[in-house]
Amino acid sequence: MYKTIQLLSLLSFLFFISSCGSSEYNSLEEALENPEAVTVLKLGEKGLSQIDDRIGQLTNLKKLHLGKNELTSLPESIGQLTQLEELYLGYNQLTTLPNSLGNLKNLRLLKVGYNNLAEVPNCICELVGLERLHIGSNPISSLPPCMANLKDLKHLGCKKTELSSAEQDKAGEFFPNAKLKF
Repeated sequence: MYKTIQLLSLLSFLFFISSCGSSEYNSLEEALENPEAVTVLKLGEKGLSQIDDRIGQLTNLKKLHLGKNELTSLPESIGQLTQLEELYLGYNQLTTLPNSLGNLKNLRLLKVGYNNLAEVPNCICELVGLERLHIGSNPISSLPPCMANLKDLKHLGCKKTELSSAEQDKAGEFFPNAKLKF
């Protein structure tokens, strides 16, 4: 009987811990009701043309999905999401990224493929912890020299860009140990 009570107590505790672990939301308005608790925000495929500046209040956010919308820009407040580890921006209409994106020092994954980026913004070069970068399906023709700062990069996706073979070689020099996809 005592072991049964111990087991039930342990299971209750584990359930409590697991329910506290990740707070996932599909609406910014709902997330803003308890901004400190939000760790995942999924706003992909919602037809959004802009993101509310208040998104910067989600200071414990780890994953942000904004892909497959109609975004042409992002608010500077996105740079306040300093705990962010994964940012999905693919399949939008972005032509640039805010400079504040460089504040996201914990970012490990950035997907900006299938946009209208003509160049890799310098703010990406400040993401020194970045491990995976997907910039494919953008009209990018060159990589800025500052990208060599991305020492932790393990994967660079550049398919369907306008990078010349010389630029591809430069990427190989920047990231000799990374998996490069052209």
